[in-house]
Amino acid sequence: MTYANSTVVLISSHSIFRLRAVTIQPHTALPTITDPVIIDGYSQPGASATSPILLIEIDGTIAGTGSNGLTIRGGNCTVKDCN
Repeated sequence: MTYANSTVVLISSHSIFRLRAVTIQPHTALPTITDPVIIDGYSQPGASATSPILLIEIDGTIAGTGSNGLTIRGGNCTVKDCN
């Protein structure tokens, strides 16, 4: 996210291509999102908006006390269809 905040970035859903669910578990708080971004849980191949199949999950349970998950301070940000 720090890189994305300082650079125009396109991360394809194929960057994390899996045929099974993937859980992302950061060990520390994630950086604050300061620039426009779209985080779309249905962009992953195999996910479906017509059935409850989400293949990417962000789990912050081990990120440390006081971590807020995603902190968004930038405008034009969308987070949708995430577990």
